[in-house]
Amino acid sequence: MTNTTTSSCFSSTRIDPNSSDLRHRFRPKLGTRKWSGTILIHRDDPNVKIQEGEETFDPDDARTMSPRRNSEDLEKMGQDTKEKLSQHAENLQESLLKIFDRLEAVKEGHDKLDSNNKFLQKYIANLMSASKVTTAGQVAGRSGKNSAMH
Repeated sequence: MTNTTTSSCFSSTRIDPNSSDLRHRFRPKLGTRKWSGTILIHRDDPNVKIQEGEETFDPDDARTMSPRRNSEDLEKMGQDTKEKLSQHAENLQESLLKIFDRLEAVKEGHDKLDSNNKFLQKYIANLMSASKVTTAGQVAGRSGKNSAMH
């Protein structure tokens, strides 16, 4: 048995290369390790020879706790899901119709306001042009009076 001494600036340790502690501490290089193979086996693998009903599990095994559903339960769950989905689709359609109706009402209100806005713009433009005509007439009248006085 050979004892090897290693030292560093912090400590000095004796290592026995044959000790079990050393074997657990260092992993063998990748090329020297044995391949463990796959752990997962497909259920249709020809090497699997468990027949239906041969599997027995402890009561605490998670596989016995998982819900097992027969075709009737699955059919009922499917029907419930279809009904819920159908109801949800109807609710969405109703909501969409309400949104569409509201959109139409807003659009009509916008068109009405736009029409009123155009009418007011024309009215203001007519008032402005009438004001210019009146102002131009008053300016011309004043200039005629001023030239007559001089």
